[in-house]
Amino acid sequence: MPAARDAGRGAIVGLWIAIHISRFPAYPPAARYEELEGTVSVPFRVNREGKVLSAELHRSLGYSALDEEALQSVLRAQPMPVMPVDRPDEVAPVAFRIEA
Repeated sequence: MPAARDAGRGAIVGLWIAIHISRFPAYPPAARYEELEGTVSVPFRVNREGKVLSAELHRSLGYSALDEEALQSVLRAQPMPVMPVDRPDEVAPVAFRIEA
């Protein structure tokens, strides 16, 4: 049962972080004009104060403007919510969608 509880807690922490970061992307104007959309995966490491120690692209969209903005979104989201001691690493999906 503890493994199931840990998995559930991990999913909640991941969702919590994704919601926090989703408030920070700025859609690059050229990408919006070209109607480029997608999700970039950005693994990152956070210290106990919520400072991002490292971030990198894990899955690129192939559009440098959106890839770079995804990285910048993670950095702008500092300080991050305090992470559990056993989860210093997180992967953030940063989504770019054009709303109609």
